Amino acid sequence: MSQILTYVITNMCCGEFPSSALVDPPIIDYVIAPLGVTHYGKNAQRDGLLITFDGALEMKRFTKFIAAGVLCLTASVAVEAQTTATQGITFAVSAINVISATGSSVLTVNTATPGSNPTQASGVGATTYAVTTNAGSGSGVSQDITIEINSNMPAGLTLGATLTAPTASGTSAGAVTLSTTPVTAVSGITKTAEGGLAVAYTLDATVAAGVVSSASRTVTLTIVTTP
Repeated sequence: MSQILTYVITNMCCGEFPSSALVDPPIIDYVIAPLGVTHYGKNAQRDGLLITFDGALEMKRFTKFIAAGVLCLTASVAVEAQTTATQGITFAVSAINVISATGSSVLTVNTATPGSNPTQASGVGATTYAVTTNAGSGSGVSQDITIEINSNMPAGLTLGATLTAPTASGTSAGAVTLSTTPVTAVSGITKTAEGGLAVAYTLDATVAAGVVSSASRTVTLTIVTTP
């Protein structure tokens, strides 16, 4: 906390005067009096110095300037008192489990070894997925990825998929057969954020399938919470 005491004596006919001298009579136009001046009127006594005011000086002018000095002091104290402030915040992190997939694949069965069913076809085209989860194994909760297709394959055709597990956590189930029933392709994923994970598709056909015209299926990957 600080204080400011200000007073001004201007236009003095006798210039600067010592504390032991009697000034007779200085002409004072304006006065901002310090706190501690105990007598007001024609004379004011402070610290042994007698100051004689010109008779034309009005008491109300003197009072106004005393008030100005008090206002200056009050403003200084108020500013110094407001140097800090506080605020409260609330924070939380929700469970986050998201997955995405990119790319498409073309599978064509077009060859066979004599005496055997047609040779398995591998997908052509880059197909990958990305996953982010902040689920922790310490809570006994992890994430699995399931895979399914929107419509079952024709008789004699088998569509398979293999998902690469994230490097941080999780286990791939290897090659799984796709149908309209979700099947787990990767399990045990915890606290992972990784992308560009490969999805490899295969197509098997038996001779009983015959010749099949081009058709398509939509594959869905889903991240699910497991206890």
